[in-house]
Amino acid sequence: MPQKRFLIPDHIRNAANDDLAAETARRSVIRERYEKEVRCTDAVRAFNDATTALWSAQPNKALPFMNAVQQTLVDACRALADAGRLETWKQIDHAATFDGFRNVSLRLMSWPSYEWAQTLLDQACAGQLPRALLKQTWGTESLRDAIRWLRIFIVGLSGEGAVLPRMRERAPTAPTAPQEPNGAPLESAPVLKMGAMGLEATSQSLPRLAFDVETFTITLDGKDHRIADPKKFQIYKTIAEAGRQVTNAEIQEKVLGVRGKKAIPSRLQALPRALQVTIKTNTTGHWLVLPPIKKKIKTSR
Repeated sequence: MPQKRFLIPDHIRNAANDDLAAETARRSVIRERYEKEVRCTDAVRAFNDATTALWSAQPNKALPFMNAVQQTLVDACRALADAGRLETWKQIDHAATFDGFRNVSLRLMSWPSYEWAQTLLDQACAGQLPRALLKQTWGTESLRDAIRWLRIFIVGLSGEGAVLPRMRERAPTAPTAPQEPNGAPLESAPVLKMGAMGLEATSQSLPRLAFDVETFTITLDGKDHRIADPKKFQIYKTIAEAGRQVTNAEIQEKVLGVRGKKAIPSRLQALPRALQVTIKTNTTGHWLVLPPIKKKIKTSR
């Protein structure tokens, strides 16, 4: 007795083949995107290392390091473009970026150096940055900080460093200052405001909390805490600058590579103790609480 032949209907086979082709294309896109992200991260880190070597050298012996700075800068710009990161540059709030990152080790960088860094970055993105121009920039002491700005731009755009503020982002609401019963601010507690560098005191005192994005250093009440892991630095800075409770999902939008249930809590727990205690956590998120300011007791003679 002849066996029955069961044939797969053409519309089922064709639909399955189409789905397989679509899934294969989707995986190819994901793999290509991942490879571009890896190349971008590697290129940015190479530029970061080159500028670290430049600034670590004596100013009069730094020029030989400029070759590496120029090449890694152009490579980083190309990698950022391939990864689709340079589109963010068009959305940057330059006034907020300048105000937020100009403080370097209690020294303020200038606006002309910021503007010049923008010009250098544009030329590097176009692949037309002469090495001689970088050397001239380094040789002009008043514009030397443009190299620092370049590193802030590149690292920020890559997602490996502090997030650069965008035009559509609003500044967090300032915390309310402690008050006397009559409504006047307490004299012993400086009025705090939330700035791009974290919680800051008014002009009568130094910032309580500040961030150096180049060295991944967090300064709390005058004491520096160098953070070896950039992601720990970024997580803490994101929470500190929010001015409110932030969720893990919000942090993951701004800090790459911290997916997973324990990725953020484990890094917060690995911070220096003085910083650990300033982060409060519950089941919905994290927020910053700075320790009380220690009062100086005056003794009468």
